[in-house]
Amino acid sequence: MVFLEALFFASLALAQDSPQPGCKYIHGDAQWPKSEEWQQLNQTVSGHLIQTVPLGAVCHYEPFGVFNLTACDELRKDWDFRHWKFKMWEMGQIQ
Repeated sequence: MVFLEALFFASLALAQDSPQPGCKYIHGDAQWPKSEEWQQLNQTVSGHLIQTVPLGAVCHYEPFGVFNLTACDELRKDWDFRHWKFKMWEMGQIQ
């Protein structure tokens, strides 16, 4: 019975620290892996993790530090899934 109680309270603690459904952690969030943790994880997959910067990062100062008003205006002007899917296909990212 003590084991079940401990398991219950541990699951409650984990649930409180989890993001809301549909939310994902991003760089800058407290739960995002630190640089050392990322490197350790990357070693487990033979260096194949890809650290990306979201397209919309150009419209924000933090957490990526790549704010660019011109690029942001261009992105907002063309923000259409079909447009970006075509751009990705054009660059060879989608087969």
